[in-house]
Amino acid sequence: MNEDNPNDTIPNFVIKSTKSIALISAVILAPFVVINIYQEQYLLALGISFLIYLYSLAAYKCHYNKYSLPLSLFGIAPVITLTSAFALYKLGIAASFWSFPAIFILYFVLPLRFAVAINIVFLVVILTISFNAMVIMEFTRFFMVLIGTSGFVFMCIKEIETQQHSLTKLSNTDVLTGLNNRSLLEQSLEQAIHLNRRYKTSMTMLMIDLDHFKKVNDIFGHAIGDDVLKQASILMQHNFRAPDIIFRIGGEEFLVLLNGSDTSNSKMIAERLRQSIEAYAFVPNHKVTASIGVCELKAHNTPKDWMSQCDESLYVAKVNGRNKVVCE
Repeated sequence: MNEDNPNDTIPNFVIKSTKSIALISAVILAPFVVINIYQEQYLLALGISFLIYLYSLAAYKCHYNKYSLPLSLFGIAPVITLTSAFALYKLGIAASFWSFPAIFILYFVLPLRFAVAINIVFLVVILTISFNAMVIMEFTRFFMVLIGTSGFVFMCIKEIETQQHSLTKLSNTDVLTGLNNRSLLEQSLEQAIHLNRRYKTSMTMLMIDLDHFKKVNDIFGHAIGDDVLKQASILMQHNFRAPDIIFRIGGEEFLVLLNGSDTSNSKMIAERLRQSIEAYAFVPNHKVTASIGVCELKAHNTPKDWMSQCDESLYVAKVNGRNKVVCE
């Protein structure tokens, strides 16, 4: 994840829902500025105007995929709470219905962990004021429905977040091996280049190809071939660190991004992996080996350049007899 981009930690549906809800809310609230001015409720009109401004700003940022957590957390959330509370205080039960869409908005414009905390604060403030603004029977009904609404929206958002996490993981994961697949590769390459440019972090790519893998499928069958790929994937995971990212990019071809590793260190890592694969008994009476290309990221390399150079190293390893490590 890019530590400079907070959007990496924000669920994608929050960014999209914030844009839509902010736009709709701004449009719906606009006439009430005029109505409150006409009714000489100037402070309430000012609060609604400021809220419209914050909504518009949030929608604008989300349109360019620049979700701002501080804007939602320290801008929209407290202004919604204060405006709803002030309206309830001034207008009584006539303003109570605004509390329900406010709960929806707070859940949809904030990540869930923040939304829960803010909603608790919102409920405490609103229910405290409503207790003094309503008769007991009105307050009781309002209290129960408001609490129920908050709980219902929480369960909906929790399910949406869970489903999105599952779908994202599924779309980025190779079904057979459990490794990352190509859909995550471009983003990871861009992130590696960013870290290299900004923090001078060494980044090295390994391209790994299991030699003559077609023979495994031809001799032992595809079921055994799939098992070899699974075992090779587990072996790779044991040979690399947590910051390193492993991909399956083809049938028997893998790619690894080594974080903070230069050419010299990466060559040793690649050689250790090559030896591990050669020594491992994948199938009886048949040796499985690997050819590995190694290429450290250079200044001004694009993702395409980097992959092309590493692919050339892998090609040299294959041409020169396979079961070799070749550095670009």
